[in-house]
Amino acid sequence: MSSSNGTVTISVDNTCNFDVNVVSSEGVLISKYHSNASNECTIPIPAAECDISIVKHNYIPYIVHYNNGNFIQNKTFTGNHIYANTPLVIGSNVTTFIPFGDVIVSPNSNVKILNDNGVTIQEGFECQPGGEFEIKTQQ
Repeated sequence: MSSSNGTVTISVDNTCNFDVNVVSSEGVLISKYHSNASNECTIPIPAAECDISIVKHNYIPYIVHYNNGNFIQNKTFTGNHIYANTPLVIGSNVTTFIPFGDVIVSPNSNVKILNDNGVTIQEGFECQPGGEFEIKTQQ
């Protein structure tokens, strides 16, 4: 996934004609898109925290939790997560709007940050063995 100009582009290697579903945190389908004959699908950047699923017949769905917030605090990551809003500050005590606590990337989880404007990692961050944490600079 990559983001620019208010959109997120989802690329799937060796697969075309897939669907992209955007579902709210409450489980409500917000929007649905289709890739047609391409291996990419470009969607507007979601305005709120949501789940984005990539679905194709006879394939296991791939689900990514998407968040547009500016702080990560008091969170243990499991599964796949993408953050596209920067600047972003990560740590155990970076904002008063979220309860204090460490940020942990658990084994077998993947956290990707699409960085346009800076990421700061402060005290209270841990990526455990087997977890993946990536900060990707946008082009």
